[in-house]
Amino acid sequence: LYFSLWFAAAAAWPQPGIYVGGEPPALVLDAAYELQGFIHLTTGETAPIVRSDSMPEGATGAVLGTPGDLPAMAASWPFGLDIPAHDGYVLHDAGTPEAPLIAVAAPEALGVR
Repeated sequence: LYFSLWFAAAAAWPQPGIYVGGEPPALVLDAAYELQGFIHLTTGETAPIVRSDSMPEGATGAVLGTPGDLPAMAASWPFGLDIPAHDGYVLHDAGTPEAPLIAVAAPEALGVR
């Protein structure tokens, strides 16, 4: 599902980005770089990693983080889902049909990684 959204965003909207908080934990930033590398290997595109305390309007791509460092966005942690235990994470469709955005979030940075 995630990569289907990514490829749809890449084909139909401005270049998707990988969004993290303004000062993300090292593991969250590592996850962003890992995702960036995977996307580059599979599509040939290099998605920018954007550090921001809030999501730009119409942002597409992926947002990564923990409750303490996710950029501010319309939906908030835990997105109406159960809070995962240990190093678990949630995937949430945080976008709109016009601006697809997937959130990868966890209670701890290890879960995002």
